[in-house]
Amino acid sequence: MGEYGRPTGKSLLWGAIAGLTVVVALLVAIAYWGPGTDTGEAPDSVLVIALAEDADGAVVVAGAFVFESKPTTAQLTVVDTDSQVEIPGTTYDRLKDAYAFGGGDLVADSVSEISGSSSDAWVVLPPAVWREIVESAGGVGVHVPVATNAFVGGELYVISAGRQTLSGSELFALHSSSWYMQDEGMAAETREAFAQGIAEAVAEDWAVLVEAVEDDRADASGSASSLESFGTSSDTYD
Repeated sequence: MGEYGRPTGKSLLWGAIAGLTVVVALLVAIAYWGPGTDTGEAPDSVLVIALAEDADGAVVVAGAFVFESKPTTAQLTVVDTDSQVEIPGTTYDRLKDAYAFGGGDLVADSVSEISGSSSDAWVVLPPAVWREIVESAGGVGVHVPVATNAFVGGELYVISAGRQTLSGSELFALHSSSWYMQDEGMAAETREAFAQGIAEAVAEDWAVLVEAVEDDRADASGSASSLESFGTSSDTYD
């Protein structure tokens, strides 16, 4: 000790080193054991967000649906992407626009605002990924509420009304047609058919979604292992 009980320069140096050692050890412990550590435990529900480009080329939420306990269409809730929500700091007020301003977190918050309940996890599927999932399933069966024609990517798609199997491109064309429908009821049914189609493909082969998250081709709030656990949950709904 120095004069009047003050520490000397040497003791200050050793004290600083000891303090730094404690801080480093604490940071290592937090990184290993602290909040945010993903145990791979299965969430109880997963919000799946399917993205697409709208008529103006902006990336929007084209489909949003929640699986409860296990990816099965028997426990599926589809959320209309044209639902009104609050997007802070903007004049936009539709769910479809939430992703552009806050990513998956804002979409999840907005879905919670609409439904009154929150999901434990979310996954964002870019267009290339959900199309891959649909194609992997050999197309999906959807009920098309009204016959429609859609010109997408320089190609004309003619889609009949009724139950039929659509490819990924045809499914996107179906969704695109909803932008121009005068009847909002029919437009809403068309958006729902689009989301139901993707949900059916995802439920049929959940592993493709997990692989996309694992390969960083799809964004998620949790790990691929936690989503894999969700897909192989023992809580089945047939």
